[in-house]
Amino acid sequence: MDIVSILDNLPHYPEMFLGSMIKFVTAPILGSIHGVSVTETALITTIACMTSVGIVLLVGENAVRKLQDKLRFRKSKNVKKQANKHRRINYIWKRYGILGIAFLTPMLFTPIGGTLIALSLRVPRRTIFSYMFLSAFFWSFILSFVFHLGGEQLLG
Repeated sequence: MDIVSILDNLPHYPEMFLGSMIKFVTAPILGSIHGVSVTETALITTIACMTSVGIVLLVGENAVRKLQDKLRFRKSKNVKKQANKHRRINYIWKRYGILGIAFLTPMLFTPIGGTLIALSLRVPRRTIFSYMFLSAFFWSFILSFVFHLGGEQLLG
């Protein structure tokens, strides 16, 4: 990773960053498409994920509580589907705690969704941030490497 390659890839960083703020896997996919190094892709992915987590944590628990109250009184057409989703989240929470929620956030939830789940389970903000960082760092390198390796094999 040298300064020339960083400058060559600079135009791709914003789309990778913004995409990974919403959906974690976006930056590793875009990084492999644009030929950005595994390290750069992983760092952008981690920073983007943690930016999302930080924004949601700053918005705070009050907004989450208001949203929960609003959704609680709204009748849903997919009650059974929502019950299954809550059952899975509760299973993960009871079995693995915040570590399980944070570990699965990049793969199953979005950074925003995982943070909202952790906040709704009344996990302290500092704990959420710490575990989400560890998870994002771990998964960003794994996914960046996998997509980079897969992209090279597909392109020949």
